[in-house]
Amino acid sequence: MGYSLQFHRFKNGDAVDADREGLREFLAARGLVQQVDPRYSFVHLLESDGSRLTFDGAHESDLYVDALDSPKRVGGGIPRAQLISQELRFVYELCVAAGWSVVNPPERWRPRSANSRAGSQSFAIRHGRHA
Repeated sequence: MGYSLQFHRFKNGDAVDADREGLREFLAARGLVQQVDPRYSFVHLLESDGSRLTFDGAHESDLYVDALDSPKRVGGGIPRAQLISQELRFVYELCVAAGWSVVNPPERWRPRSANSRAGSQSFAIRHGRHA
């Protein structure tokens, strides 16, 4: 159970690519690597030892970031965000690095496993980051 969050960058009302260099620097500074999940089209973030990214020592995150070497626009998200303090801090810093806004998508865009009580579409946009 949790909230479905997506990360996107916008300019003049259109979705645009993430700041890939900022994202690379963010991941490198934290020793995180990307691993393609062959079952899905997204990439999990792993700790340098190969373990899944965890928050507050227990919660294994399903946070993903699209492959940085992809020719497609890079975004990310968490299908089931728990909104615990360490996760929120990480998401904020990640989104600042990539120039992303946090989007809580409308019901029809959510994966079936996402909690339906998460409400209607909403955005969290860092001051000065929207066009």
